[in-house]
Amino acid sequence: MQLLVQWLRGPGASPVEVKSTLLAHLHQPGIGVARSYYEEVCQCAKRFLGSRGERAEGLALLDLVLDHLPDGVLSQDIVYFMKQLITLSANESFQPACFTLLHRLILRLRSLKYIQRDMNTEVFPPLAQMLTRRLAVVPASPNLLALTRATFAHFGKMCLANRDQFERFLFKQLVAAERHDVKSGQGVVSTLAALSQCYVDPAMRHDVQSKHLDMLIRSCLLTEQAFLVSGVGHCDPSQLQNTIYAVADEPLFPSAAGVAAHVDLRMVLWKRLLLQLDAVEAILASPSAKDIKQKHLLMLINQMVMCAQTDEHLLFLRPTLIYRAIRIARQLISGVRTHKMLLANARLADFFLHVLDVAHQTDPIDMSMLRADIYDTIAVWIRNLCPSSLMGRGEALLRIVNMASKDIAAACDPDAVITRGAEQRCAAALALQRAIVLGYGDRDSDLVRQMLLKLIPATVRLTRPLAGALLTSPLCRRRLYDLLASFVVAPNPGLMPPTAEITDVVREGLRDDVYEVREVCDIHYRILCNTLQPLECGFSLSYSHAMHEHNRMVRRLELTRSERSRSAEVQTDDGTLFPPTMADKSVAAMIVVP
Repeated sequence: MQLLVQWLRGPGASPVEVKSTLLAHLHQPGIGVARSYYEEVCQCAKRFLGSRGERAEGLALLDLVLDHLPDGVLSQDIVYFMKQLITLSANESFQPACFTLLHRLILRLRSLKYIQRDMNTEVFPPLAQMLTRRLAVVPASPNLLALTRATFAHFGKMCLANRDQFERFLFKQLVAAERHDVKSGQGVVSTLAALSQCYVDPAMRHDVQSKHLDMLIRSCLLTEQAFLVSGVGHCDPSQLQNTIYAVADEPLFPSAAGVAAHVDLRMVLWKRLLLQLDAVEAILASPSAKDIKQKHLLMLINQMVMCAQTDEHLLFLRPTLIYRAIRIARQLISGVRTHKMLLANARLADFFLHVLDVAHQTDPIDMSMLRADIYDTIAVWIRNLCPSSLMGRGEALLRIVNMASKDIAAACDPDAVITRGAEQRCAAALALQRAIVLGYGDRDSDLVRQMLLKLIPATVRLTRPLAGALLTSPLCRRRLYDLLASFVVAPNPGLMPPTAEITDVVREGLRDDVYEVREVCDIHYRILCNTLQPLECGFSLSYSHAMHEHNRMVRRLELTRSERSRSAEVQTDDGTLFPPTMADKSVAAMIVVP
């Protein structure tokens, strides 16, 4: 050290030339180095860094003595060093050395906590701005990524005044830089590990200032999904899983006692859960979906729906949570790697029933617009099931069919106010009933069989004229004929539907004025003609005769499509017809299966 100081005092001294000799002397045991020598070296380093022609020597000198400077000496000049290094990082030739020295200085800050206030006010803002500019230039160097992670690890919990600014730039820039850094594919893993530690920290979980941390989690997970799709990197699935399920094993929404009772704090928890669901969706769409524990994921979304039903503070977020849960459930069901045992899991049926109960609530928020997506998801689930998987679920199927029938009846009621999305809900409900008919097992209880048989006359009545608003929708009429044909072509031999009556109804649909409906009826009519057997005709005639007598008054109201387009006054002039007001309005009410 004395030799170094002497050379520094002389003219033209270059620390690079004596680096090996100095390190050999510093590593030798002895009585130590006087504090004045370290202070003089720091002053020389400051002079070199401030001089335009000696900045390279200043960086080399600081790199040489940084690990040997005592905390008391370094604390006097560390703020100046970091500010100078941030300024010098604008020079491309000095960037690697500046990033490395900044990283080492931030690591030294762990033992210099008493100067944290000066770091927060003087160093952090320019450091954040510098990192923002540097990370925007991709691909980023490994030194820059290491510096960014070290900055986050140090300032993430301690720099409360600037956390909002820091996290805003970090989640926007860090991920974009790491996506282009092919060589450091584990950079995302390290960032996820640091985020997981902060995420599960009780002191951080209820901190309103950390709202951008959730966006950073989502960005990192989306980045990992991009890595997996492109095949340039790999992330340990256990770390992703720990991040996703960080709140799965504890109450998502604590009781109203204590700090969690504040609405703003509960809003943070809800927002974090939404971002967790976004991350789950991104991973389910990636090749790493096979690494996710699907049972735990199902428990997570089920718990989320329960919280959405019971939390009264944030009712406006309830439709969003229900929609996200249904979308994730559909991804989980439609996945190629989804195991059949998971599809037949009883938790799925309970989950769908719970979601339907929540979606049928109209006070204080009408969530009827969600029921079409729910019906579609349940239909996909039933279609993916193996045969007879619905055996033993008679009560659940009965409830699902009744709920779907309510939406069908609402769309068929002439006196009801047609709400937004009623056509989509009715079509989705009819498609769901068709999926249940086709997926019904042949060894189930008589309860389900009787329920399905009651659907047949109620469905046939919907094809009659003046039945309501349902006939004005071509999509609903197509779904209606699909449902009627499914009773005949169902693989269940114990259902025994009235094939002749259904065939006549489908044949009448060939006169529909919409080409798509006629095309569907033509396909089903050809199938039914090949399916109809003489024995079935004999069995079906008695049932058809009873149905004909029961619907004799309704059959007298049958009109052609052209006559149906006339006004009500013109229609009532025909003496052979009853006025529309005398139509049996109980037809729509009979759709609901008791």
